[in-house]
Parts: sequence; C-alpha cells; structure tokens
Amino acid sequence: MWRAACRLPATNNPAENLQRKDARNARRIIFYLKSRQSIQPLRDIQHCQFFQHLLDALLADPYFRLTPPKSNGREYFNMDWLATHAQVHELPVQDVQATLCELTVLSIAAAIAAHAPATRRLLVYGGGVHNVHLLRRLEQALPQMNVESTGMHGLDPDWVEAVAFAWLARQTIEGKPGNLPAVTGAARPVVLGKLFRKRARQTN
Repeated sequence: MWRAACRLPATNNPAENLQRKDARNARRIIFYLKSRQSIQPLRDIQHCQFFQHLLDALLADPYFRLTPPKSNGREYFNMDWLATHAQVHELPVQDVQATLCELTVLSIAAAIAAHAPATRRLLVYGGGVHNVHLLRRLEQALPQMNVESTGMHGLDPDWVEAVAFAWLARQTIEGKPGNLPAVTGAARPVVLGKLFRKRARQTN
C-alpha cells in the first residue's frame, strides 16, 4: 500500500511520495481573516460557501503546475498574493475562508493524482488536523484512500515537526546523511549541520 504524508498547518502541504510538495499555501493565508471583521471560526466553516470563480483563479497560479520537489513560504503565498484577486474584496470574509479551505483540499488531491496516484493512505499532521471540516472535505475528495491523522499511528500530529528535527539532530551526531535527494533536489546525500564540542578546560 502506498502512503503519502501531508502537513496541514494550523494558522496559515500537495502530498508526497518521497517528494516534497508543500501544501501550506492556502492554509497559511487563512490568517488573512485576522485583518478583517466578522471572523468565522474554523469549526463553523461548513456553513459557508466557496466561490468557484475565485477558486479557479487561485488554482490557476503557476506554482501548482510546478513539478516536485518544491516548497513555498510566506514570501509568496501571503495577503498580497490573495489581494491580487479582485473577487476577494467583494466577497464575505467567511466565504473567502471557505474558498481557501477548498483550495487546500483540491490542490492536495490534484498533487496526489499527478505524482502519487497509487496512494491508498494519506497521513495528515499539523494543527490543521483539528479542522474537522477540512478533514471531511479531504475524505470526500479522496474517496479511494484512507485519510488519517498521524496520531492514529502513534505520532502526535502537533509534534511531527519537532520529531523530524530530533531525527535530523541524531543523523548529524551519528555522521549519517540527513537529506533525501528525491525530497530536497540535492545532488547527493550529505551530513547536515555541524557539531561544535566544548573543549575541556586546561589547568596549569
């Protein structure tokens, strides 16, 4: 059974089969709602509606057509990026939020279909796991696979990133490569980071 992992940040990753495809874009810019009034709680988002025209415009962004490995950050998907779409300023803030949620779902589903079509289990982690509506929409968009929190497999979804850094630290201490070229696009496996050990104080 093929498995994919996808990070769903709480405030702000399309799935991966040993390839990095970051799905943080729409989840990251949901924070945009903080700058406007009448913020709709995430748990009530199912009572809002997404707008297809805005969704189509967001999905047309060239980033979604790039091949992995790839990643993104706030320097790209941010309030300025969202504000370039005129519909954003004309729609109720709750419906913009619902559209961003749908963007997250569809971009993940499209990435899996394009780059990991044999996937039958999607393991999700990050604060977005607590968004019941988002998980429900993922299940609906991916009926051919099980959408599960990493918590069901013994790894707290809120701790995955911390565990990953602990693993990287262990690899460095043991002198082992900490990267996968298929994930990062690096030319070869390398040991990441440096260890600076404290010298013993010399006594006269």
